[in-house]
Amino acid sequence: MKTLDLFSGIGGFSLGLERAGFETVAFCEIDKYCQKVIKKFWDKKIYNDVKKITKERLKADGVELPEIITGGFPCQPFSIAGSRKGTNDNRYLWPEMLRIIKEFKPRWVIGENVRGIISIQDGMVFETVCTDLEREGYEVRAFNIPAAGVGAPHKRERIWIVANSRCSIRREQSTWNKKSFGSRPLEKTERTVDTNKVRGSSKRIETMANASARRCAPQKKQISTRRDSSKHQSWWEAEPDVGRVVDGLPGRVHRLRALGNSIVPQIAEEIGKAIMIAEQEIHGSK
Repeated sequence: MKTLDLFSGIGGFSLGLERAGFETVAFCEIDKYCQKVIKKFWDKKIYNDVKKITKERLKADGVELPEIITGGFPCQPFSIAGSRKGTNDNRYLWPEMLRIIKEFKPRWVIGENVRGIISIQDGMVFETVCTDLEREGYEVRAFNIPAAGVGAPHKRERIWIVANSRCSIRREQSTWNKKSFGSRPLEKTERTVDTNKVRGSSKRIETMANASARRCAPQKKQISTRRDSSKHQSWWEAEPDVGRVVDGLPGRVHRLRALGNSIVPQIAEEIGKAIMIAEQEIHGSK
């Protein structure tokens, strides 16, 4: 399946999804350092302004149209590390991602953001994202999957929003949603989040499925501390204990910022594998 990677960062979404069998057709990233990282590992078109991405522009550039659109739309408006202005922040770019989804009409959408998105403005930001997707004909599920769910030695909770088009997935054959994402009838879309703080949409948001993190975990025990990570050392190499300003490490500040803003590719990979299973069950694709 072809992927359009929005708000790409250093390519975490594409790295994970390509491991699951997807192919990235183009990236969109404004940060110059991140663009350099992407260019080093991918020979693909990189757009630097999400507001200028259109179907016509991709066609003119000879870029294949995507079947899946991904994006960790900027988290600063919702992060507890910032001022949490929510939709009033000029970095609130969900409307641009939604515009692109409306125009391209992909079969699948994967969004990612910080846990704060489910509590900011009494939960209405999260509610708006999900309702916008439903209005465009998507079934939506949300999951709180921490980095520890795939063996990382830290928690790093993130909200993952997975949506599939009702037009492309026949309801009577959609056994994947029942097996993996809950057994509610598709016409009664349920979104569940692990929080009691959301008041604006209490009927819509109940409890995050505990199975979501376990489903992504390749090991039986989640890892929560660095001391427990020895058996996963090949996955999670600890950074050397060096000061913030050191000789011989060019671009260290840029590297740390890019890593801090990046997603965990292993989670994207597991979500991608689940989507591939769904496609095979429904369409018989190989």
